[in-house]
Amino acid sequence: MAAESAGILLYKREGRGLLMLLVHPGGPFWRNKDDGAWTIPKGERGVGEDAETAARREFEERYVRAALARAGGRAIVAARELGVSRQGLRKLTARLGLAAVDKTLAASGGAGALE
Repeated sequence: MAAESAGILLYKREGRGLLMLLVHPGGPFWRNKDDGAWTIPKGERGVGEDAETAARREFEERYVRAALARAGGRAIVAARELGVSRQGLRKLTARLGLAAVDKTLAASGGAGALE
């Protein structure tokens, strides 16, 4: 069976137009290839996982990773941006399977920089 992906098109109305959240694919193939490369946040569905659950998981994972990147790996700054406590960020990364991030948060008590 072919792999299936699911995604979310997040948008808001502003004035007479729409603002849409698009992402750029990662990896070496997409480096320096901006034209036509932007897409909606999406990810592969797990076995037996429904499309909406997969789309929400992938969106949340990318959102958390982006917040951590913008914060320069500082957990407290990322947690504040996400509107959660340090402990909440730790639980969120564990639930999303971001193991390396979760281990770093646990070792630092949620206050240190992420590597």
